[in-house]
Amino acid sequence: MPATKVVCEEEQCNKQQFSWSACAVGAWRNEMTLKTFSALDSKQVELVKEYASAWPGRDVGLLDIACGTGEHVIRCAPFVGRCWGVDNNASFIQHAQQEAAKAGVKNVNLIHHDATVIQEVTAQQKFEIITCVGNSFGIFPVQVREAVSKQVLNVLTDDGVFIVGFWHAAHLPGAVETFYKNVPQLCGSLEGSRLENNTLVTCTGYTTHWWTPEEARSCMENFGLEVEHVLEYANGLFVFCRKPGYTKSHTTANGMANGQAATANGKHSSNYAYSSNGDGPEDAVGAYYSSEDAFKFYKALWGSVHIHIGSYDTEPTPCLEDACHTTVERLLAHVNGAVKLGPGKVVADLGAAYGGTARLFARSHGCRVHCIEISEKENEDNARVTEAEKMQDLIAIHPESFCETSLPNASVDAVYSIDSLLHAGPKRGDVFAEVARILKPGGAFVYADIMQADLLPEEGMPLLTRVLERLKLIRLGTVASDRVLAAQHGLVAEAFHDHSTNVAAHYGTIRQRLMEKRSQFSDAFVERMSAGLEAWVAASKGGMLVWGFTVMRKPN
Repeated sequence: MPATKVVCEEEQCNKQQFSWSACAVGAWRNEMTLKTFSALDSKQVELVKEYASAWPGRDVGLLDIACGTGEHVIRCAPFVGRCWGVDNNASFIQHAQQEAAKAGVKNVNLIHHDATVIQEVTAQQKFEIITCVGNSFGIFPVQVREAVSKQVLNVLTDDGVFIVGFWHAAHLPGAVETFYKNVPQLCGSLEGSRLENNTLVTCTGYTTHWWTPEEARSCMENFGLEVEHVLEYANGLFVFCRKPGYTKSHTTANGMANGQAATANGKHSSNYAYSSNGDGPEDAVGAYYSSEDAFKFYKALWGSVHIHIGSYDTEPTPCLEDACHTTVERLLAHVNGAVKLGPGKVVADLGAAYGGTARLFARSHGCRVHCIEISEKENEDNARVTEAEKMQDLIAIHPESFCETSLPNASVDAVYSIDSLLHAGPKRGDVFAEVARILKPGGAFVYADIMQADLLPEEGMPLLTRVLERLKLIRLGTVASDRVLAAQHGLVAEAFHDHSTNVAAHYGTIRQRLMEKRSQFSDAFVERMSAGLEAWVAASKGGMLVWGFTVMRKPN
C-alpha cells in the first residue's frame, strides 16, 4: 500500500452529500475538461497517438478508466482499432455516447460501471494502452486503487502501457485560486481552508491531495506495476507503467524506444529539471554563465553592470541600460521600504552576477552587501570593478550556490535577488530555506523572478515548452507556489508587484541588439540565441509568464 496516507476525495464528498457518480456534466466540463486542465487533456491524446504507433498492423485496443464525459477517449479513437471507456457516472456516459454519435465515431464502447471489474465489463479483452488520466487514480480510495491495478494487470497486454495521470503538487496553490474557488459544488467554501503537505483541506471537510513525482511513482510501484518514466507537464504528471518483467523491446514509428515516453517535440523528458548525469542546478548554471560564449554575449548586449529584465513601462520608452537601472531602483525602493537601509545594515544578493546591483546598494545607502554568485567569470569581473571603485570594505564576494551559503544564521537584514531564482530548478525550496536561515527576525526578502502563470492555457503550452527547454527546466515557479514555499520555511508573503509586460519588451530589445551586433558572433550562435529570445517574447505575449517584485518577511 502507498506509504503516504491520502484522504480520498470520494470519501470526503460522501460526507458532504456529494458524489462523483452524481456530478453534473456541465459543471465538470466547464471547469475540468474545457478550462483548468485542457492542456493536460490534449497531451493525453498526443501520448496515446504516439504509443499507438508502436504496433503497426495490430488491432490496438485502448481502455480509458474513469473516462468522464468522454472527450479523451473520443479524441483518441482515430488512432486505435478498439476503444473502451468506463465511468461510474451515468450522466457522463450518456453525454459521452451522444458526443461519440455526433462525431461519427464507430469504434468506441462507453460503459457505465465501476472500474474494479474491468475484466468482466470488457468481455475479457486485452488492451495495448490503458489510461486513467486527470487525477482519477489519486482520487480513488486506496482499496479501489488496488483493485483497479489488479484488473489492469489482467487486461493489459504483455507489451502494453498503463498511463496514469495525477495533478502536480507544485500547482496546487495556483489551483486554489484558479480552480477550486470556481467549483463550490465540489469543495464548498474556501473560507478557512488550509494547505498542508500538498493537500487542500476546507472547512466543509473536503480534502484533496495533489501529488509529487516521487509520490506518484511510489503509489504505482506499491500496486505491483513497474514505473519506467514520469513526465511532468502543465499542471499534471503522467506515470508510465508496465507489467512486471516487461522486456522493453519495441520501438514506435517515431523512434520511441525502450519504453520511454516522448514529449510533444519528440524529445525524451527525464524526471529531473536538469541533466540526468548527476549535474545539479549549480553545475549547469555555473558552467553556462562561465562559458566564453555566454560571457561575451551578456557583456556585448547587456553591458558590464546588469544582466536582468529591464523596466520599459515608463515614458518615454527607455534604452536597455536605463531600463535595467530602473529595475534596480525599483528593487532598491522595495527593499528600503521593507527594511530601512543605511550604514551598519547587512544585505545578501543572490545571483549577484557582475555586482552592479550590489555596488548601487552599497553606494547609495552605505550598507554592506554579500554577493552570492557561482559563476567564476562573473565573480572575477565583480572583484575587478569593486577594487577599481575602492568598495572592498562594503562588498564581499562569495563564490558559492545561493541554495547553501556560508553566511551565519540570522546575519543579514535583507536578502534580494533579480532573475536568478529560476536557475535553482528543483532546488527552489532550498533557496527559501536558506533565506529564512540567514535573515534576522524582521528581515525582508525581496526578489524579481521570471515565473510561469498559475493558470496555463492550453494554446500557450508549446510557447512555455520552448522556454523550459532553453533553460533545461521542467517548470518555473509561480506566485502561488512561492507563497507556499515561504510559509513552509517561516516566511510571510506580503506583496507581489506585477510588471509582467516587461518580459516581452526586454527580450525583444535584446534580440534587436543581437541583430545589430551579429558580426561579433558566429552565425550558429546568433541563430540559436535569436530563437531563444523569440521564445521568451512569444511565451510572455501568450500570457504564460509572470514577472514582478515579491516582498516577503521573516517574522520577529
